[in-house]
Amino acid sequence: MPSQINRTSLVSVVIPAYNAEQFIGRTLASVLAQTHPHLEVLVVDDGSQDRTPELVEAVARSDSRVRLICQANAGVSAARNRAIACANGEFIAPVDADDLWFPQKIERQLECFAGGPPEVGLVYTWTVMIDEDDNLSGRWCADDSEGNVLLPLIYRNFIGSASVPLIRRRCLDEVGPYNLKLKVGSTQGAEDWDLYLRIAERYEFRVVREFLAGYRQVRGSMSRNYTAMIRFVSMVIDDVRARHPEVPQQLFDWAMGELYLTFSKSCYQVGSHTDALGWLGRAIQADPAYLQRSECYRLLGQVLLGLASRNPATAMRPTRPFPLQELSASARRALESPRNHHRNRLQALTTR
Repeated sequence: MPSQINRTSLVSVVIPAYNAEQFIGRTLASVLAQTHPHLEVLVVDDGSQDRTPELVEAVARSDSRVRLICQANAGVSAARNRAIACANGEFIAPVDADDLWFPQKIERQLECFAGGPPEVGLVYTWTVMIDEDDNLSGRWCADDSEGNVLLPLIYRNFIGSASVPLIRRRCLDEVGPYNLKLKVGSTQGAEDWDLYLRIAERYEFRVVREFLAGYRQVRGSMSRNYTAMIRFVSMVIDDVRARHPEVPQQLFDWAMGELYLTFSKSCYQVGSHTDALGWLGRAIQADPAYLQRSECYRLLGQVLLGLASRNPATAMRPTRPFPLQELSASARRALESPRNHHRNRLQALTTR
C-alpha cells in the first residue's frame, strides 16, 4: 500500500555549519529554491569563528523558513542531532554547508516515497562531484540498489554523500541519532554511513535515478583526512560485524578495498598522484580482485601519466566542462551493464 505523502508534507532540512562563510550562501540558495516549498531549514552554527552566523541570519530575515541555532563547537554529528531534536517535519533532509541541491531534489524524493510502501525509510538520489566554483568535476556517484540493502551498503557506501538522503523521521526515532562516538578530538567521519546501516537493518531503501545533489570536493576537507577516516570506518565495521556475525568476513575485506580505491580516485582528482598510487596499491592488497577490473588499470594509467608530467596540481581535475547529460548517460551505461562488478560479487557471496 503506497504511503500517504503529498505536497504539503513538511521536510526539515538539517545543515551543520562550521566556518562555512565561503559556501553557506550558495547552499542555502539551492535549498530555498526547491520546488517543494514546505520546508523548515535548521542551520546549526557549530561555534564558527567567521561570518557564518551573520550570513545565515541575513537569509533568515528574508525567508522565515530559515532558523539559526548556535552552539559551542561539538562536531558535525552533534550539530545534526541538535537540529533533528528541534525539527518538526515528517522527513529529515541533511545537507552539508558546502554542498548543493538541484531544484527538484526533495520533490522527486517525496514522489518516490509516495509510490512505495511504508517500509521504505530512506530515499537517495544520484550525486555529481563539484569543485570550489560549482563546476562539475567529471566524477559522479550513482547506484540502483533498492529494497533490503544491508549487504550492498556494508560493501560500500553507495549513497555517497551526507547531503543526499531523505529520511522518515520515525526511522531516526527508532534507530537513534548520528553516532557521537565516531569522533576523536576535532576529527570525525563515517557517521553518515553508520546511520544508513542502522536504518537499513529495519527499513527498505529507494533511489531516484537522477543527479539531484552536488557534492563539493575542497582541498584539505575532512573527506580527505584519510588516516582518521580509516579508523572511523573500521569502528563502524566492527559494530556491524558484532550485530551481524552471519555476514562473511570477506565482505568486510571488500569494504576496506572499496574505501582505499575511493581514496585513490580522490587523490588523483586533485593531482596528488603519489598518494593516489599508494592508495591504489592498498586497495589491491585488501582485495586482489581489483587486478581483474579495467577501471583500476585506467586509473593506474592516469596516475602514472600524472607522475610523468611532473606538474604540481594547482586545481581540481579534470578541468574541461562536463555536461550533466553526459554524466547521466555514463552512469546509466554503467548500471545497465550485465557485468556489474558489485552486484555479481554480492550474488556469488550470498549463494554459496
